[in-house]
Amino acid sequence: MLDSFLKKELAKQLDSTQMKAIGESLSAVKHLTPAQQTFVREAFGKGYAAQMWVVLGFSGVVVLSSLVMWEKSPKRLQLEDPTS
Repeated sequence: MLDSFLKKELAKQLDSTQMKAIGESLSAVKHLTPAQQTFVREAFGKGYAAQMWVVLGFSGVVVLSSLVMWEKSPKRLQLEDPTS
């Protein structure tokens, strides 16, 4: 998710060479103009924030699922006696 978001977002202001360089190493950001550096940092920030919201959503679903499955007195597995 983050990768596709970043590709789409960075393509708005960077050319393919710059995007490839950033994809290989984030240290390539220092070779951009100050405005482009700010843009890249903001794009990464937005991407990470969106990713955290997705993770939070999944976590919420897991918690709700756990609450729905909760049993006050859990059922026990009854094994048959092999001697009978």
